Amino acid sequence: MADQMKSFKVSLVDLDGVALPDWVTEKLKREGIELSVLECKTREEFIQVAQDADLVWLLGGSRILNADTIKLLSRCGAILRSGSGTDNVPVSEATRLGIIVANTPEAQSEQVADHTIGLLFSVVRQIANQDRLLRTGAWDRARYAPFGPLFGKALGLVGFGKVPRTICRRMSGKPRLKRK
Repeated sequence: MADQMKSFKVSLVDLDGVALPDWVTEKLKREGIELSVLECKTREEFIQVAQDADLVWLLGGSRILNADTIKLLSRCGAILRSGSGTDNVPVSEATRLGIIVANTPEAQSEQVADHTIGLLFSVVRQIANQDRLLRTGAWDRARYAPFGPLFGKALGLVGFGKVPRTICRRMSGKPRLKRK
């Protein structure tokens, strides 16, 4: 069958230190989608994995995808950045080449909100300072006294995007909203 069409190919070129869950590979395979995964550190690795990809996928802040290397993507129709920003994607050049750039802005909102709340508690309770002091062999409650109880305090948030809204909901004790 000389007229056989190539399968749809996704090239994951940046893992951002994260292991790709097995279910992703299995799900794409069931759908007939070819997946190539390589943490590309060099131009040569990028060309090897992504040159004939229909979609290039970035989990993190890849520096290998730039205005020069994007021109090497002979079949690419889309670049997917898993995360909130596209500052590591040459959007103008992609647009000029007819490549759609998409991201997943809410993908990490829950984790960022959790981390922010953890840092907030750490600052208010002086956890890092108390830990450092204790590791020197000293114990002085007054030196890094917590800023008092949280109960009854107001929390101010600058902006009210997805992450601050999630922080507000978490700090109010309300359950996670279910999507319709």
